[in-house]
Amino acid sequence: NLAGSVTSIVATLTVIVPPGIMTQPQNQAVVLGQNADFSVVASGLPAAYQWSWNGAALSGATSSALALSNVQTNDAGSYSVVVTNLAGSVTSIVATLTVIVPPGITTQPQNQTVAIGQNATFSITASGTAPFAYQWNFNGIPLSGATSSALALSNVQTNDAGNYSVVVTNLAGSVTSIVATLTV
Repeated sequence: NLAGSVTSIVATLTVIVPPGIMTQPQNQAVVLGQNADFSVVASGLPAAYQWSWNGAALSGATSSALALSNVQTNDAGSYSVVVTNLAGSVTSIVATLTVIVPPGITTQPQNQTVAIGQNATFSITASGTAPFAYQWNFNGIPLSGATSSALALSNVQTNDAGNYSVVVTNLAGSVTSIVATLTV
């Protein structure tokens, strides 16, 4: 003004970029007992993170990565993360964790004795994560076309007598049944 001039103190303008998610968490399928890892890459740093499982916040899960060790079936579900900074928050897409249970056999094939010309049926009940593939064996040799949970033998002859077993397979591995003996 007419009397002179004065300079103010310096004011700093800080522009805070709202948080964003540049790399989203990905769906995963892991075998029972293995580890699973989810992660995000965020923009608008510094940021805080909070991971959720099936919509509920996970205690202590506050970094850009979530590591799950020795995954069990009760860990399966939906995982997401909220990224927060001073300008707001953003939620990731939902990533699904699928836990694949290796195959098991809950009902084993049973020994059978039949007369010549009768029918015989061997069957099993599989456990684990479907879908399952089946391969029946006769005396240790795969039987062509015998690829279901039951093996039906019609008009049994003496050359059908022997040992029968089945291999059950899924994405996590395979298991072989006990040997059931057919006596004719």
